[in-house]
Amino acid sequence: RDGDPVTSDSGRVTYTIVNQTAIMPVTTNNFRTDFFIIGANNGQLYLARPLTVNESADEYDIYIQAQDGALEPKNDITLVRISIQRNVYAPIMTNSSYSKTIGRRMPIGTTILTVTAVDPDINITLNQ
Repeated sequence: RDGDPVTSDSGRVTYTIVNQTAIMPVTTNNFRTDFFIIGANNGQLYLARPLTVNESADEYDIYIQAQDGALEPKNDITLVRISIQRNVYAPIMTNSSYSKTIGRRMPIGTTILTVTAVDPDINITLNQ
């Protein structure tokens, strides 16, 4: 809020997004920049669409402007950086080591053993 009384037009502040830029990963040419919207009267930033699509970047810079309603309006701009939490955990091998004894005449292409791992990220909603 600016210092003017809220009852005057000069005291009424409206908010707009003036720019949304995908900044991470560095090659951002194919990323969408319409994932966020702002409440014009309350300044609350909202998610406009799911971030689980391939076109969403990992980090965004969003420039938000606040402007009063005076005849000669005044404004200010701030930067909001949004980081999307993805791939938080590394896969974990089910066993720390494996051992198998095989015969010397085992046919080529025979499965010797199967290693397995689990990734806790599978349970994080943002990754789905």
